[in-house]
Amino acid sequence: LHWNHRRAALDVFPDQTFHSWPALADTINMLASLKVAWIFPGHGMWRQLDPAAWPHQAAALAQSMQNTAPAAWARRPNTPYYWYQTE
Repeated sequence: LHWNHRRAALDVFPDQTFHSWPALADTINMLASLKVAWIFPGHGMWRQLDPAAWPHQAAALAQSMQNTAPAAWARRPNTPYYWYQTE
């Protein structure tokens, strides 16, 4: 989970999902119930969030993930690694 500055939204790296894409989407949906003010990704920049906006942002990310397969997720415009896509 990280802040994608190109999309100005929460995002995930589909190639880094080792277990289950649906399980990750479900987990992010569960995280929406927490009070979150900061994102500290393993890679990338830290991001302070509006705690009131967090539930909506996390739920929207989870819903988008549930509607999009990992391969299609990686081909979206403005993904973190858009510069090396070969299509």
